[in-house]
Formats: sequence, structure tokens, C-alpha cells
Amino acid sequence: EIDKKQYMIRKIKKDIQALEKKRENLVDSIATQTAKIKKIENFLINFDLDKIKKKRDSKRKIKQSLIELKGTLKFERKELDNIKKSVDILSQVPCGDSFPTCKFIKNSHKNRLKLDKQEEKVTFLSVKVDDIESELNNLTDNFEEQIEKFNQVVNRKSKIVDEISEKKIEIERCAQNIKNLKKELKKSITDYENSLAQFNSQNSISFFSKGFIVKPYCFMAS
Repeated sequence: EIDKKQYMIRKIKKDIQALEKKRENLVDSIATQTAKIKKIENFLINFDLDKIKKKRDSKRKIKQSLIELKGTLKFERKELDNIKKSVDILSQVPCGDSFPTCKFIKNSHKNRLKLDKQEEKVTFLSVKVDDIESELNNLTDNFEEQIEKFNQVVNRKSKIVDEISEKKIEIERCAQNIKNLKKELKKSITDYENSLAQFNSQNSISFFSKGFIVKPYCFMAS
């Protein structure tokens, strides 16, 4: 019976030590995560999200303008090809410029008047497309990626905050368990000492006759 009580006391002490170690580790972990949050907050403060979003939107608009302009250029080039084909007909007929109102070549004469203007339009659009492509190529920053990174960091911060809250709850739980175990330890030691005293008292005659007495077991040392 006394051995069982000794075992129980040792077990309670080990449980207390394990909980204290766990609490210490949780406190250290919270300190590490708090430092991480400070670094994250510094990053978020220095990250101009509105500015990056404006740059992203601007880049999107440039891309869209380029797509639309390329479509217009394609159409105008096709128109220029049609005009040139129409004008080429004049060099293939024997009457040439002699009958500009002839119904067979009337449109060719009209298109010849349009040719220079259409060539200018195509040239202008080509230059415009090249300029916009050059501008777009200079915008090398990946703004979408930067915004995604910002969002990931925000989510990471939120996750760490949640983890810290959970660890604080666990620390409180450890503290309460340690408190309860210490009460249990104190009670177990008292119970053991009483049992030991009773045992020695009942067997004092026998033990003294043999020159031996059971000494109290020290449980308070770590």
C-alpha cells in the first residue's frame, strides 16, 4: 500500500514537470511567432497596395488597348490590300485613265484616291502598336504576383494570430492542470506520511527489536 502511494507521488511529480515543460515551450513558441508578426506588420505597412493595384489596372488597360489596336490595324491592313488590288486593275485594262466613270473600273479610280490616306492610316496604327508594345515591355513588374504575395502574407498573419490565441488557451489549461496536480500532490504526500506513521506505530515493537525503522520518503525534491 505504501509503495503504491510512493509510486503515485512520483507519477504526479512527473506529470507536473511535463506540464511545466509544455507550458515553457508554448511560451517560447508564442515569443517566436510574435516576432514573426512584427516582421509581417513592417512588410504590410511599407507595402503600398493601392499604388500597386493602380499600376496593375493601368497595365491591364494598356494590354486591352493593344489588343483593340491590333484588331483595328489588322482590319485597316486588309482594307489597304483590297484598295491596292482594286487600283492594280487600272494597270491591267487598256483604257487606263481614259474612262474614270466606266462602271467596270469606277471603283478602282475611287480607291486610287483613297490609297495614300489608307497607307498613312496603316503606318500610323503600326507605329502606335509598336509604341504601346514597347511601353508594355517596360512594365516588367508582375503586379498580380505582388498583390498575391501581399494577400498570402495577410493570411499568414491571421493564421499566426489564431495559433497564438490557441496556445494562450493551452497555457491557461496547463496552469490550471498544474495547480490541480500540486493540490493532489500535497494531499498524496500527506496521505503517505499518515500511512507511514501509522505503519511505523503498528510495527514499532517489531522494528525496534530488530534495530530498524522505516524512514519517511522525501518527495519534495525534484
